[in-house]
Amino acid sequence: MGDLRGALPPVRKDKHFAAITEPQKVGELMRDIDGYSGSYIVKSAFKLSPLLCVRPGELRKMEWKDVNIDAAEWVYHVSKTDTMHIVPLARQAVGVLREIQPLTGRGKYVFNGERDHDRPMSDNAIRSALRRMGWANDEMTPHGFRAMASTILDNMGYKQEWLERQLAHTEGLKFRGKL
Repeated sequence: MGDLRGALPPVRKDKHFAAITEPQKVGELMRDIDGYSGSYIVKSAFKLSPLLCVRPGELRKMEWKDVNIDAAEWVYHVSKTDTMHIVPLARQAVGVLREIQPLTGRGKYVFNGERDHDRPMSDNAIRSALRRMGWANDEMTPHGFRAMASTILDNMGYKQEWLERQLAHTEGLKFRGKL
C-alpha cells in the first residue's frame, strides 16, 4: 500500500476563540481593564480592543504612520484578506491614542515591544494580562473582543453587513458569536 499522506486535504477546523458576550460579564471585564496596573502600553491596547474590533495581531502591529488622529481614522492593509481597511476611531479611541502618543509616538509602532521598541508588542502580552486579571483562556481571549463586539452589536440590531465590514471580513466570510 502506497503512502497516502497529502492525498486528501487536511480537515479544516474552524477556530472559535473564547469570548465574553453577556453584558454583565462584559462590564466586569471592562472594569478589570480600567483597573489594570501592568504595562501602560498593554493597558492602552486593552482599551482599544473592544472599540476597534480588529484582529489582535493587527492591533499590536498598528503603526503611527497609518493613524490619522485628527481625521479619527486608522487605514491599514489587512494581510488575511489582502485589502485596505479603514477603521473609524471613536472619540474614546482617539483619547487613548492621544494619551499614548507622547510615550510611543516617535517610534514605528503604537504598541511597541517592552524590551525592543523597534518591534511590536508581544503577541502574548494581552493574553498574559487577561490571565493575570483572572480571566481563563476558555472564558476570554484577545481575539474574543471581536466576537464580543459582533454578538453584542448584532443583538442591539445593527446591520450584519456593517458588522462584517467593521470586522474586515470579505464576502462569504462570516463571523458571529453566539449568546
